[in-house]
Amino acid sequence: MLSFFVLERNRGCVDRLRSQVREAGDADVSVITYESVRRRATLPAGAYVFSDLERLNAYQRLEAEALYTRIKEAAPAAVILNNPYRVLRRYGLLRRLHQAGVNEFNTYRVDEVRWPATYPVFLREECEHNGHLTSLLHSREELEAAISALGVPRPDRLIVEYVDMRDSSGVYRKFGAMGVGGTVLARNFYSSKHWVIKDRGDVECDQVGHISTNPHAAILAPMLRLANIDYGRIDYGFTPAGRLQVFEINTNPLVTAVSDPDPGVESLWKALSEIDTGHGADVPLAGLPGRRPRRWQRIVRGIARRAGVLTP
Repeated sequence: MLSFFVLERNRGCVDRLRSQVREAGDADVSVITYESVRRRATLPAGAYVFSDLERLNAYQRLEAEALYTRIKEAAPAAVILNNPYRVLRRYGLLRRLHQAGVNEFNTYRVDEVRWPATYPVFLREECEHNGHLTSLLHSREELEAAISALGVPRPDRLIVEYVDMRDSSGVYRKFGAMGVGGTVLARNFYSSKHWVIKDRGDVECDQVGHISTNPHAAILAPMLRLANIDYGRIDYGFTPAGRLQVFEINTNPLVTAVSDPDPGVESLWKALSEIDTGHGADVPLAGLPGRRPRRWQRIVRGIARRAGVLTP
């Protein structure tokens, strides 16, 4: 059994994944929401994937860490992907990539006492995958006006420096690859004339050929290790000079078929099936830290909100 921990509002991503891999084999995948863990007596034996980690608020992350510790104590032989103690969220990841000389662009929280070194920039949320909040902002004055227009500055909003990724024909290209337990599998390849590429883009490209050749696996594996992410989709592109730029890593990505048949589904299923080695035992959840009385939960949430790490 391979169990995915997800937020209830995002369980559809794993449900879609489960339907995809079932087409390639007898997938034994279960979905366990973080919200339901408090009501469970045990977890099924098998392997576990902590997903949605970048979307968890401070209180939920503490609960995920407690759950991880319980599994390690009760089933030390079980395989666990994405250690919630170590996974870098978007801000930490982008800062680390810039400091390591991988990304040309840097990122800042809106409430930092720092301003971007270069412009243009744009605003986006740290904990969601809903794209940009603004158009490109070309000066500090435009940036300050945009922050003001969004209301009270929140620490989960980021300022991200823009890097021009257009090739000689003016086309932006965005790639996606799945990391599964150390294996890297090519997935998305979208092209567009616009700097924001969502869905499939507006310029035709060879997605099937990209998935079949998996050309970037060797350079992406170190990026996943740097982020301490064992399962997720890494979104990236290349500058006109051929320099890799990592945009984000989604630990609960939506896996959609790119063709019928999809050449990547069988490889994805194989990588997932190799995670569950059949070891481990049922994990008891009685007395799990984080199962606090509601009064204590309200106190913790109040502290987190005042500290600016949990929004209403």
